[in-house]
Amino acid sequence: MKIQQTLPEDTDVAYIELNDNEIEYQVVINEDVIADLDEDDCLVGLELLSLKEIPSLEDIELHVDINWGDEEELESALWDLGAYARIQRAFGNGHSD
Repeated sequence: MKIQQTLPEDTDVAYIELNDNEIEYQVVINEDVIADLDEDDCLVGLELLSLKEIPSLEDIELHVDINWGDEEELESALWDLGAYARIQRAFGNGHSD
C-alpha cells in the first residue's frame, strides 16, 4: 500500500494505492472521494479530494468491491489520514484537541 499526499503540505488531498492492477474506470463515491477500479471491478486506489471528511471502510464498501487482502490496509490508511488531518487542524488552529 502506498499513501501519496499531494504537495504542498497545506493541500488537503491524498491518494491511497492498494495494488498495482491497471485502472479500468472510476466510480465517484461522493464529491470528495473517487475510486479507481480494475477490470474485475475491484478497488485499485482511492482519491481523497478533501481530508476534512475521511470516509469509513464501510462507506466505501457500499459503492465498490475491495479485494479481501486489501481491506485491512485500506482501513489502516484511512485511519492514518484521518489522524493526520486532525493533527493538522489542531496545529493550524493554534491548539490541540
